[in-house]
Amino acid sequence: MIIKYPNDISFQKCCDKEHRKEIICRTLDELYNSILHDDICLKKDWNNISDIIIDAAWSVIDDIEEIKRIFNIK
Repeated sequence: MIIKYPNDISFQKCCDKEHRKEIICRTLDELYNSILHDDICLKKDWNNISDIIIDAAWSVIDDIEEIKRIFNIK
């Protein structure tokens, strides 16, 4: 999960109900180039992403037309 806060960005991975790993980055660029949990690097592994979930509600794969409509994306 990636959460954008006013001054930084959190990358979180839930391992189970009680454990969460978190990395804080100052910018999206720093996050994109960092080695994250389980040796994930978004720059290197971007093509392995199968879906992106927005606001825990919409799948970029399944709901793209609705996302475009809601956020006025052309």
